[in-house]
Amino acid sequence: MVYSAKYANDCYRDLLTSCRQGINQTPETLQRMDRLVPPLIVDRKQSIAHIYATHARELGCSRRTLYNYIDKGVFAVRNIDLRRAVRYKKQKKPTQCSSMDRSYRQGHNYSDFQEQLKKYPRVGVVEMDCVQGRKGGKVMLTMFFRSCDLLLIFLLDSHTQQEVLRVFDWLEGQLGLDTFRKVFPLILTDGGSEFSCRSALETTSTGEQRTEIFYCDPHAAWQKGGIERSHEYIRVVLPKAAPLTS
Repeated sequence: MVYSAKYANDCYRDLLTSCRQGINQTPETLQRMDRLVPPLIVDRKQSIAHIYATHARELGCSRRTLYNYIDKGVFAVRNIDLRRAVRYKKQKKPTQCSSMDRSYRQGHNYSDFQEQLKKYPRVGVVEMDCVQGRKGGKVMLTMFFRSCDLLLIFLLDSHTQQEVLRVFDWLEGQLGLDTFRKVFPLILTDGGSEFSCRSALETTSTGEQRTEIFYCDPHAAWQKGGIERSHEYIRVVLPKAAPLTS
């Protein structure tokens, strides 16, 4: 007999691959998993991470394996039923120029925000954004507190600067100026037109400073990732183009 190192290694590689192919479950365990997983995804809108965190012992497999089973069509649920599995689109090229006035951002860009955090590392940061419903209808103004993962939602009658300013003035009136300054010392938002009236939002009607507002870079939603993740949970209940009512 002649020993061939290449032949032995090829056999080993084939065995290494073939022994890991297929589904390493009994029909009984697959039925039990099929009774558990689809209702949680379809009816309760839970993510795989949530399901695995609460039912890991009952599943008896890893999270990655559960994704593979769904991808192979083992259960009565498909990738299309997962909230994020088939959502992503090809990224568009960023806009190179714009006719919109960007002067309100001077000294209040994301780089300036980072410098401010270096000076005051313990300052509280509030991320701010809007969630749109049906076009031309009501809008939700959202505020996310990084320090405690608290999300505040205010219903706006329209997607305008005046409506955002109305909420700021109302909060100041309810909290008082001193408390408002403590609760909203730094606000990070995007460059939407509804937030472009920076001087009016930062100051009271008498001209006193009540907060500081900074703006994320264009096409960089990850810079305020906390509020973007919160919007994902909102969209589970209120899909895009759904009307917002009080």
